[in-house]
Amino acid sequence: MEFTIDPEDMQLDSFWDEIVPFKESTEVGGMFLSHYFPNGLMDKAISGKTVGAALIAKMHRSAAQGHSHVLNMHTEAGVDGNRMWGLSCGWWGHETQVEDYVSKTIQKTWFRCLIYLHNLENGNCDPEVFSMERVKELYA
Repeated sequence: MEFTIDPEDMQLDSFWDEIVPFKESTEVGGMFLSHYFPNGLMDKAISGKTVGAALIAKMHRSAAQGHSHVLNMHTEAGVDGNRMWGLSCGWWGHETQVEDYVSKTIQKTWFRCLIYLHNLENGNCDPEVFSMERVKELYA
């Protein structure tokens, strides 16, 4: 909807403390957050079956991204003992939503969820996964 509606028209600043533009990142509690982080100079997303581990290997710090719509988590400690997390956070969409840009086979690998990062500090946290079904049970 770029150039159709301005973010100011949606009054996003009245609902959110920070709005991060697409392809940019922000840091919260030592965790870097973005739609995706680039894997090299071609600006393609860090991805793969073990995207959480790849995020830590490429970023050398805690990072969470969406983009691939899969849920994947990996954690390891740095040489200083500080725990790092690599999170691919799934996606949030309706169960009947079908995306034409990718095959239905790939869409079956997607996981609809929210991740709450309890005790987020210095990149370490206690992540809790809420499937869309669980959110519906709790709040519908």
